[in-house]
Amino acid sequence: MSTPGIFINSATVLGNEYDPDLSNNTSTVETEIHERISEFACIIVPKIFSACQSRECIPQFEVGLPCGGLSLVTVQFGKGQLSNQTITPLINRPNFARVTFDVTIPITLVLKKPEGSTLSLSENLPPLHYDIVLYYPKTAAEINFTLDVETRSELLSPPIIIGKSLIMSVGVFLKIFVAMPVQLRVEAFGYCPEPQFCEEY
Repeated sequence: MSTPGIFINSATVLGNEYDPDLSNNTSTVETEIHERISEFACIIVPKIFSACQSRECIPQFEVGLPCGGLSLVTVQFGKGQLSNQTITPLINRPNFARVTFDVTIPITLVLKKPEGSTLSLSENLPPLHYDIVLYYPKTAAEINFTLDVETRSELLSPPIIIGKSLIMSVGVFLKIFVAMPVQLRVEAFGYCPEPQFCEEY
């Protein structure tokens, strides 16, 4: 409820059996609301105006190893990074643009040496090139849309090590979107409660 006043809640029960006292089958509770329970707040968030998805497969990616006798412990993929962006408005499609860019995904390999110690290697997957059409309206100079990408990468098969080379097959799911910060009016029920005190180690 968001309007002050008196609110009446009533409940009634009925049954097929004989009831000698019908006066206790109904209950009514009056509640007085003195102030608004919910209010509204304005927040600034990145609103997505256009988005698309893509799936890529890198069937054979080879990483050179510094020495032989290594075994793979873990493979960790990082967030894809955009580069070489170009935005070209389309004359025949108002508010749309040809968007080209490259996506580079970093990976970190942890390998174990024969004596038991480990080493880390940092590499990048081959750049993924895109040439697509997106809703990308032209705005004033002080208002800018932002092109960004979310990536989720995973191994498609167990990596193999041959001599001084690590060979892996990688699949990448991408979500490409155009966003811009906007002010949104949302219903608010007050500030978040205070968090609990930190736990000492």
